[in-house]
Amino acid sequence: MEQPVRRVLPAATVPRLQAPAAVADFFAENLSVARGAEPDAPDLLVPASAKTLFVPTAPFMTEGHMRLPVGRQRMEILHISDYQGVGEALRARAESGPLTQAFEPRLLRQARRRLGVGHVNKGGPWMYDEPALRDVRRLISAPFKPAAASALQARARDTSATVLAEMLSHDSTEIDVGMLANEVHFRMMAHVMGVEDALAVRFRKWMRTFNESESLATLKWQPDIRRTLRSQVRAAERAHRRGNDSPGLLGHLATERLGGARLADTPLRPSDVVSLLWAVIAAGTDTPGTAAAAAVYFTVQSGDFPELRDQGRARAAVAEGLRYYPPFPKPLSKVRRDCSIGGAELRRGQWVEVHLPAANRDEGWFSRPHRFDLDRADARNARPFGDVPHYCIGSHYGVMVGTEVISVLAEALPTLALVSDRSRYRRHTGLLHRLDSLPMRTKPG
Repeated sequence: MEQPVRRVLPAATVPRLQAPAAVADFFAENLSVARGAEPDAPDLLVPASAKTLFVPTAPFMTEGHMRLPVGRQRMEILHISDYQGVGEALRARAESGPLTQAFEPRLLRQARRRLGVGHVNKGGPWMYDEPALRDVRRLISAPFKPAAASALQARARDTSATVLAEMLSHDSTEIDVGMLANEVHFRMMAHVMGVEDALAVRFRKWMRTFNESESLATLKWQPDIRRTLRSQVRAAERAHRRGNDSPGLLGHLATERLGGARLADTPLRPSDVVSLLWAVIAAGTDTPGTAAAAAVYFTVQSGDFPELRDQGRARAAVAEGLRYYPPFPKPLSKVRRDCSIGGAELRRGQWVEVHLPAANRDEGWFSRPHRFDLDRADARNARPFGDVPHYCIGSHYGVMVGTEVISVLAEALPTLALVSDRSRYRRHTGLLHRLDSLPMRTKPG
């Protein structure tokens, strides 16, 4: 599709919203427009306080503050929401590009990696730029590539059926779909990592606490994550030295580290391995967990849910749900040198926040963009997983697991229905816009 030539707006002419009330009103009005465009479309289950754009608009600036472990950092944030501008901003995070997701000061990062201190999340793929990010992808992507994901399909289906049966044995009248989807993910992650199934319970606890954090800068302290995963890494490395490699991603990373693997210009450290293992636990809840639960929520409202017994329809529902409301909707990047992004001039030290829900509803790329449509002909244009270089490593795996969860659920309970008390449905709008609770009645009534 031919793109219009952009006129770059000088920094002084980019519209600014400064008063908190004006900012809140702007986002609320944008959400209202999205809801009004298709009155019969499934409810998004998002409060106006989420400050997320669902209708593309011209770039504008706001002022905010990022909470730090000590104090706060003032931020000038450019909001970009049209399809072309969002793509430009996402690609600007490539090697030598003007945007970065590596917010942590270099010296602090080196000390954290060397000493093995701080929250393990600080070492995840989202905190690296190229060329280190290229090494991260090489180290952890193998289990999530299309062929490897397909090989896990039968296990994902069996795990989904097992977890569903366990939940129905406790309560046959109501089921929390969010809990079902996440439990399947955690058990699958234990298998992919090559650790005991019992650790899935720990994964669940860690993620519950992690998701309660207000920002990546103020993560709740969880020393048990580093302690437990470090113990697993040590055991895997001992096994490798004895010539008895551990299975799964854990064994692979232990072998790579002892074999001299590097992250850009520095050796892969034990603390890096711990952070990368945590990354596949944490990041994996986006699609298998949140997106699968959201697809059920949307299709129960649209009337499409019984069709999801067919895996092709289930896969289409996951894909459309990801377009309709991506679980990680607002990637944030820092400007590391003066540049122009999305048609606006930026200075070093400012920030760019892209709004994927709005970009995925750009009328230049999607027909009736606010409609929830499993048969959407332009679905391939959606950007639910960002773009290179930070495109989601586990996208194929996540869609596969999400598909199995909802197809098993639709086959067992095709008459699934919303509960009468809609206040029980909650969407958290912190790090991930995940569904906190998604109870469903197993039978209409």
